[in-house]
Amino acid sequence: MNFKSRILISLMVLFACSLACSDDDGGTETPTGNFSISNFELSDIENQGDGSDISVAYSISSDVSVLSEIRLIFSESPITVAEATALSGNQFTALDVASSGDINLSAAFRSSGNEFIEEDVTYQVYLLGVFSNSEITPILSSANPFSLKNETIVTTMELSGPFNGVEDVALAANGTLYVNGGGTSPSSLFKITPDGVSSVLSSGMDNAVGIAIDANGNVISSSFRSTTIYSNTPAGVTTPLDTDSSLTGGGGLFFDNNGNLYNAFFSQDVLFQIKDGAVSEFATSSSFNGPVGITYDKTRGHIYVSSFNTGSIYRVADDGSVTLIGDTPANIGHMSFANDHFFVTGWNQNQVYKLSLNGDIVETLGTGRTGDTDGPGNTAQFNQPNGIEVTDDGRYAYVSQGNGTMRRLIMARDN
Repeated sequence: MNFKSRILISLMVLFACSLACSDDDGGTETPTGNFSISNFELSDIENQGDGSDISVAYSISSDVSVLSEIRLIFSESPITVAEATALSGNQFTALDVASSGDINLSAAFRSSGNEFIEEDVTYQVYLLGVFSNSEITPILSSANPFSLKNETIVTTMELSGPFNGVEDVALAANGTLYVNGGGTSPSSLFKITPDGVSSVLSSGMDNAVGIAIDANGNVISSSFRSTTIYSNTPAGVTTPLDTDSSLTGGGGLFFDNNGNLYNAFFSQDVLFQIKDGAVSEFATSSSFNGPVGITYDKTRGHIYVSSFNTGSIYRVADDGSVTLIGDTPANIGHMSFANDHFFVTGWNQNQVYKLSLNGDIVETLGTGRTGDTDGPGNTAQFNQPNGIEVTDDGRYAYVSQGNGTMRRLIMARDN
């Protein structure tokens, strides 16, 4: 897969029609007009392995009245103007000559050879300008070659509204994200709608760290600086859910299949269970060694706890016994489980790790250098990744960072 949302072909295509035509008196007319297409961008926006992965953006300036159509063409080999003009049906896509914008292609999009778009095939990409005056020869302009890849792409979410969340992330069924402010925004719980509008859902937090969503859609947050766990309605009404002297330095949160809430504590090496308002120690182990990240396998009913200090991941059985599952080189901030894989953040390593169910690292994302560079996982950069939430199908991961920005990862398909 190419550089997800910022592979810019960055092409300025200048179509200049200056053909002189004979008038009725045998003289010549002035040029029929000029127009230009700029900011021509191809982006790989998904990981389906077909034309629906491709987004095309472009801008049009100057005179477009001379045009009847602009055609987008993918070809496995170079083509001529005559060959491009002769294409029909699914062999090209007609773009709107009257406006500029983003166009998402469909899975039915075909190349000039009438074949569906495939991964690992290099395509020559063209724009064909077809004039309203059929006597004027169409103009063909080529872009840089383009190829789809099945690889994880890291992108930076463009948010409109206030946002400075650095702690854990929760994803509601309707696609809304919730992110705790943590130490950077101690009183804030942030909300991000599916269309990228960010806002402060609550200003009643106290260094909120862990986050979970209950069966009624309320957002539950643990506090690092207090002994209270808070409940926030989707409308932003904040109330204490539970207060207990044991709940000091709260870390990750999750609900099990029975609606019981669990909370890990970095300084205590304890996993607490909160059942019907009563707080109890569910598991205690020195192996936890700074537990913050916890997650839950809903299918199997398994509990997992990770260590910030050692990078290890443990399974906690129903009787509270602890078993090592796997090791990472990370200071694990938070952890998510989806589609039989673990996803963990490496705070100090500036990397994100995907592990199999048996604890083997199957993918390491990020170069390890501090930054916000988007692109394929092996060249992208993170800036202290911390919170993480993955969709149930494992296709998308959302990561908060220590600099208060959000990243969206389009995960490669599992082979």
